[in-house]
Amino acid sequence: MHGQPQQQVNCPRPRPLALMMETAFKHRGFVTTAQASKLGVDPKELQRLVARGLLRRESRGLYRVTGCEVGFLDQVMAVTIRMKGVVSHQSAARIWGHCGPGFVEDVVHLTVSHGSHPEKSAGLVIHATRLNLRNFATMRSGVPVTVPLQTVLDLSGQDIADCDLGAFLAHCVSSRLVTVRSLERYLSSQGRGVRGIVRLRRLLDDLCALDSLVEAELLGILAAAGIERPVTQFVIRDSGRFLGRVDLAWPLRRVALELDGFRFHSDPRSFVSDRERGNRIVAAGWALLRTTPASVRESPHLVIADVRMALARSRAA
Repeated sequence: MHGQPQQQVNCPRPRPLALMMETAFKHRGFVTTAQASKLGVDPKELQRLVARGLLRRESRGLYRVTGCEVGFLDQVMAVTIRMKGVVSHQSAARIWGHCGPGFVEDVVHLTVSHGSHPEKSAGLVIHATRLNLRNFATMRSGVPVTVPLQTVLDLSGQDIADCDLGAFLAHCVSSRLVTVRSLERYLSSQGRGVRGIVRLRRLLDDLCALDSLVEAELLGILAAAGIERPVTQFVIRDSGRFLGRVDLAWPLRRVALELDGFRFHSDPRSFVSDRERGNRIVAAGWALLRTTPASVRESPHLVIADVRMALARSRAA
């Protein structure tokens, strides 16, 4: 007995307009005439959609779906879709997570290859370079952007305040986007001729000097809170075996406090070494606390509370 022949179900192909809208939403609401043409939507159809209010013409060859909210990333996406370039300078700093004073502005900074002639438009600042864009760019949030090290170098030559550049530098180091050692290596080997390099060296030195300044501030904060003075740079041993050196310690309480500063705690190798050392110290029966320069300066009451709790637990034990 032969079975019934199976009927083939022909699924309708998506209409070109639906495909175009799907493409647009994948690009934060933007679509180019070239993308639309590949999907079967000709320029006349685009004009009809504009007339009906479904699309808005942003610039030559670029359209946006009406109703899509336009934020900073949307502006950046629109620029990179219609131009061959890399988001850079203040705009790159924002993409890398820094929105401090001096970086929140309505313009988009774009670096292009020297000799290209990008379309000029309001709200766009063009920078030209003779370097190969591929060598210092990566993808972030869906757009091509200068890598953090290049962003720092670009901004060092801009007319922005030292405090603003220093804040971005601290953000990059504390977020592990760059390391102090990588910056120092670059400045010593390739920094000659880079605009603003002297200022960058000075700000980097200031950043590293901050570690010792913050440690002094931390000692003062603990003293003002009535906490017994800790031993600085204390070497912890277990049955004579060296476990590690900690920034602050209360040996009789077996409590230690580490200040994760910029120079010695920012690169991946130091990060791994710190964690391994910390594990050995904790396994030996110590309570190991960690804090940062930002925490000491912005929320010292939390640091004090953590230390008090650790000392109280050690007394109870």
